[in-house]
Amino acid sequence: MKHPLFQQFRLMLERACRCKIEKVVKSGSIFTYKVTKYPKQDIHWHVSFYQDKLTFGCSCIRLEILGIACEHILVVLIKLNIVVMPNSLILPRWTKGAKNAVNASNVNSSSQRDSTFVTTYVTLL
Repeated sequence: MKHPLFQQFRLMLERACRCKIEKVVKSGSIFTYKVTKYPKQDIHWHVSFYQDKLTFGCSCIRLEILGIACEHILVVLIKLNIVVMPNSLILPRWTKGAKNAVNASNVNSSSQRDSTFVTTYVTLL
């Protein structure tokens, strides 16, 4: 069985094949790409690429919500010929160290745990 996170990323990668970059605007070291999706040419998203920091942002905000790069960011990565996923697109919550960080932060906590922590901890496990 494949990891559910990989399945989500694979879906985004498949969707990226239907996207195309319509326009690029450069402002200093910031590039803004207008991305459209076939066949809906009237809907578009804006992907910002901060060249100095090698970070990305998208108007769909799926990176912030889901924690994985959206198809709009992926099509820009492909356009830029970036073949290794930048660290800025790999959120700490998806790394192997996330579970250890939760455990380490709660070593000195009291035995009384709040419901938010318990829910987060169980989800990570």
